[in-house]
Amino acid sequence: MQKPVIIEDRKILDQFVGVLVTLRGPLIESKIPTILGVDVDGDQIQKLGGATATATGILRRETVTQEQLDHDTAANGQIPNRGAGVFYSLAPASRK
Repeated sequence: MQKPVIIEDRKILDQFVGVLVTLRGPLIESKIPTILGVDVDGDQIQKLGGATATATGILRRETVTQEQLDHDTAANGQIPNRGAGVFYSLAPASRK
């Protein structure tokens, strides 16, 4: 199994999209937990002490446009969303 790239700075996320990574940084526990602004599944999180945690998986990137949101709203009615932008998440390491 390949060794994950360790990421501790959000600024370099784009370089590792599609790659097995371990995120290390502050854990924000909310409806969707995040480390370094990346959505992580609760099963992926390992707390290290304090607010610091790690999570390992395949880094994914999704760009959501206002046009997509408008289309979805027209088709399905108003649904909760985070707005337009670039979003990152971790997929389980067993699936690319």
